[in-house]
Amino acid sequence: MGNQEQKSYFWPIFIIVLAALTAGIWKLAPIVYSWIPQSAIESIRDSANRNLRRTTETPSSAVVSQTPDTTDLQPTVTVEPCTPSSAAWGVLRRVTTVKALEGRRTLGTVMGGRFFLIARRTGIDGESVFVGNFTPHAMDEVVYVPEDAVFCFTGSPDDLTDNQRANLRPYFELEGEIAKIFNKYMRETAERSPYAKEAAEALKKLRHLQKTAQPRTFNTDDERRTAFYEISSLKLKVQELNLRHKEWKEQHAAELPDPEKDPAVLELRKRQQALRDSILPLLGR
Repeated sequence: MGNQEQKSYFWPIFIIVLAALTAGIWKLAPIVYSWIPQSAIESIRDSANRNLRRTTETPSSAVVSQTPDTTDLQPTVTVEPCTPSSAAWGVLRRVTTVKALEGRRTLGTVMGGRFFLIARRTGIDGESVFVGNFTPHAMDEVVYVPEDAVFCFTGSPDDLTDNQRANLRPYFELEGEIAKIFNKYMRETAERSPYAKEAAEALKKLRHLQKTAQPRTFNTDDERRTAFYEISSLKLKVQELNLRHKEWKEQHAAELPDPEKDPAVLELRKRQQALRDSILPLLGR
């Protein structure tokens, strides 16, 4: 009987004690919270936030990790055709006479297709030229080549793919062979033109004057003005004669041979076409 009475009082007493403890905790919590350093509270809160983010981001992160990152495998295209003013290097379009920068000695001729690293752009003897080196180096010293002999690029030859590097040079070697045939036709046309010979002579005289008419060579202002007046007059004469020669060619086009129909040119174009696919973006065409 006594044990049954004890059991009957157990649950009411247990509930009363639990309620009293809960009320005490709620009452004491603010006091205890004030004793805890603020830095410890912030540390606990940050740790909880990190765990929460890790838990919520795990599914999407797992999905992403299944897809390989190929960003580093994509080639970075830095080589593009450009104007001479922004060129870093180029390829010779044709067989080109190369001169030394010091002394302006003729060093020889270089085949089309050679890579030329451009150091700067300038004017020499009235002609726009590039100054730099060939690569691989064909000559030890810095040289200059005519600007119009270079197909210009940005970037560096080192940025080319293996296929581009393998095909770019032979493509322009063929371009140089085509240019030689075109030059032969141009000489034949010039012999028939009533203006070409006079234009060539005027151009030769103009370049000589531009080379020699330096400020230090004049004794008086009158000499300087006379020289520069002659240079200006020759420039206008060359332009006028070239225009007349061009008009004459258009008027006699049916009588003049077309180099594009030359069998040798057709064969060279065919060989070029086989190289074009890998270098087409570089040609800007």
